[in-house]
Amino acid sequence: MFSLIKGEIFKLYKSKSFIIIPLLITTVIGISGYISADNFNSTKGDWRKPLEKQVDEDKKLLSEMKKYGDSKYLASIEQNIKINTYYLEKNIPPIEETSAIGFIKKYSGITSLISLITMIYASNMLPKEYTFGTIKMLLIRPITRKKLLLAKYFSLLILSIFLYLFTILLLSVTGFLIYGVDTLHFKTLKILNGQIIEQNILIEIAKHYIFSFLILSAYTALALMISIIFKSNTASLVTTLIIFTLGGTISSYFSNKSWSKFLFFRNTDLSSFGINQEVTANISPMFSTFIVLIYTLIFITLSILFFNKRDFN
Repeated sequence: MFSLIKGEIFKLYKSKSFIIIPLLITTVIGISGYISADNFNSTKGDWRKPLEKQVDEDKKLLSEMKKYGDSKYLASIEQNIKINTYYLEKNIPPIEETSAIGFIKKYSGITSLISLITMIYASNMLPKEYTFGTIKMLLIRPITRKKLLLAKYFSLLILSIFLYLFTILLLSVTGFLIYGVDTLHFKTLKILNGQIIEQNILIEIAKHYIFSFLILSAYTALALMISIIFKSNTASLVTTLIIFTLGGTISSYFSNKSWSKFLFFRNTDLSSFGINQEVTANISPMFSTFIVLIYTLIFITLSILFFNKRDFN
């Protein structure tokens, strides 16, 4: 199995598109760093004035949005106001805007880009083998189809781990270049059961990346399953991207149903680990983790079943 995974990783590394991925991530982080540096320099390190302005703007927005009755969005704004007011009252600099470690957390959403990249690779992996006829050469080797498919799956997960580490390293370097070491602190805020609590930001970052990886694992298994069904890289890629894009819309449509908490897309909301935990209090992080793991196993099992029954003649 290890030699199969090693071979699949080598294929990914030798692909023409591989070099584009680090360049894309570097570009995104570079632009984000430039914007953050510009904002930090324009305030000359005075974090209170822009935060006071943000609180005032959020209060105005809250009064305007109450006409539309979007309870989830209103609750999110109210919590932002509560968090920012606490920062001001306790004279705690908001770590996301004033610290290198906070910069890592602020732009941890890049994990969504990594998930998308991994899904694109997963949706093209097997269709490429079909197109070039190399799938038949792989299947005549003394290995089971199950091992072959799992090798491809694990190679994609290893690729994503590499991209995660690359992203964290680049965010760290960029953050320290912008904010320096003097601003380093680890205190962040979140709301739990209506109360504001102080927490070490490293815990929040670790939670985000771990849960992001779990979601990525599930989406990768789903993309592989779709690629086996269609055999066409275009059809599988388009279908995968549609599912990835519309997943949130689907979960929102059924959000008022009691059974919706068991839907896959309903449990891929990372805000359950952030300041909006109270908004999604009916779905705990542990419950979401369990549901995502179950769906991952379902997608992998179905992928193996479909792959074993697929005729490649």
